[in-house]
Amino acid sequence: MSITSKFYAWMDLNWPIVLLSIFILCIFLTGCFAFTVWVLRSDNESAISAILTMREEQDQRSQSMIADLKREMGRKTDEIMGTVSDTAEALVEEVDERQAERTSFLTDEHDG
Repeated sequence: MSITSKFYAWMDLNWPIVLLSIFILCIFLTGCFAFTVWVLRSDNESAISAILTMREEQDQRSQSMIADLKREMGRKTDEIMGTVSDTAEALVEEVDERQAERTSFLTDEHDG
């Protein structure tokens, strides 16, 4: 008796068990696939929430850095404006002095 005929004889007796085994194997593989998808999805959700948390923290840091830069720019602008104002006052005083000298020179020359 050949191996093929032995297999067919065995299948004639055990075909319900073979079909049931295939059915159980399909259910098991479907369960494994569903579990894998569930695990990957939950990992993705936690990863997404972690990314969103990091982005929020980075946004808060960026906002605080922007506020610090604005304060620093305001302070520097005030310093610069003070320096410009002081320089302008000094120039006005110098121009007034020169004009006074010129006026006195002209009046002295005109009188003399």
